Amino acid sequence: MRLNAQQRLLRFFDPRSFHELLSGTDTHEGAGDKAGVIVGYGTVDGRLVYASSQDATVKGGSVGRFHAEKLCRILELAIASRAPYVAISESGGARIDEGVEGLAGYGRLFRLNVKASGLIPQIALIMGSCAGGACYSPALCDFLLMVQGEGRMFLTGPNVVKSVLFEDVSPEELGGSGLHSKESGVAHLVYADDESCLEGARKLLSYLAPAKAQKAEGGDIASVVPENGHKGYDMHGVLRLLFDKGSFLEIQKDWASNIIVGFARLEGRSVGIVASQPSVIGGAIDDKASVKIARFVRICDSYGIPVVTLVDVPAFLPGREMERKGIIRQGAKVLYAYGEATVPLLTVILRKAYGGAYIALGSKTLGADIVYAWPSARIAVLGASGAARILHRKEIAQGADEKIFVAAYEKEHGNPVQAAQLGYVDEIIAPEETRPRLVSALSALEGKDRGPRHGNMPL
Repeated sequence: MRLNAQQRLLRFFDPRSFHELLSGTDTHEGAGDKAGVIVGYGTVDGRLVYASSQDATVKGGSVGRFHAEKLCRILELAIASRAPYVAISESGGARIDEGVEGLAGYGRLFRLNVKASGLIPQIALIMGSCAGGACYSPALCDFLLMVQGEGRMFLTGPNVVKSVLFEDVSPEELGGSGLHSKESGVAHLVYADDESCLEGARKLLSYLAPAKAQKAEGGDIASVVPENGHKGYDMHGVLRLLFDKGSFLEIQKDWASNIIVGFARLEGRSVGIVASQPSVIGGAIDDKASVKIARFVRICDSYGIPVVTLVDVPAFLPGREMERKGIIRQGAKVLYAYGEATVPLLTVILRKAYGGAYIALGSKTLGADIVYAWPSARIAVLGASGAARILHRKEIAQGADEKIFVAAYEKEHGNPVQAAQLGYVDEIIAPEETRPRLVSALSALEGKDRGPRHGNMPL
């Protein structure tokens, strides 16, 4: 069911907790006009939150001078109070009849979004069509949620596209939740309707506040991961057994699915998760996955959420296409995000950890506080086959048995012992010891100093 602007706020906040602000400025004397946005504050699970909700019945929710002033004022109050800000968006962009006033208002709002980035959580809910400038404020937020079939985002609408490019495209094809969750990566979470989207925003906010401890789901975690390093598996099975039962909230699950990111709890404490996904291109990191990882790690670091990294990665994805897409530039964002992070960083190496991808995913030398490895971990520059072919290419070309060299390399590097002896792994642990080790490590790092804040956007 589609809700109006007022209903969305009342459903989002705790019962009877919402207080509207600047209500008297909605209708402007002499202007014969309405601002078309409701702003105010309330509580979500007892926690102070500021919010705005655009009214699409007023000039399509378009932004004019007074509309922008209300948005800017409520965001300024959220920043001053160090409280989260939630923007419920449905807007046709700047008001054409106001000329530069609407554009100037957007500029002020964008600047405030940047000022707030990394200082307070900002969550945008796209619950109707958003066009032009109405797309950029949500895109500057930490998380963007969309309603399936109703939420749409495009810089130029279908009519403009048809007149300029002579292309017939539907609003859903041009900027629907399917496109933005699977192809563009703009949307982080998608929901079936207004009610579930509002509840999703409440749940997302809960990961930025303490919660009661829960138990993990029972099961043999080692059985999820095949001994054969060449066989894929679904990392979600490991996550279900490692973290508090039912606590994992995946972010951008349909975009760059070779990497999993999201929030979970360890005995009630919120943690950010970055995990390889061996069932998708072997868990290799491509350009999209690099951006996904970097932005998520920076968000966690901004809001003091520890990062747990689960590693089973063969490489940054090689090839001409990846080089053309800038895998060097995009991969460097992962290095930067981990390298600048000041929150507790815990890493568990399950199987493969090869080359630059090993370094990038929370390695000790990049700043991880504690690194654990399962006995099945393999930490090396290359996999055994690739390494043997390079190191012994002359012998193999002369007829030597390649398998002998592969076996020798595997014997030396097919375990985490060398890395542990050199201090790059703190402890080799059995899979079933992983959860209690992580819980203990989080407690030990509770007082770790936070560094200077930064925004959430990737470099």
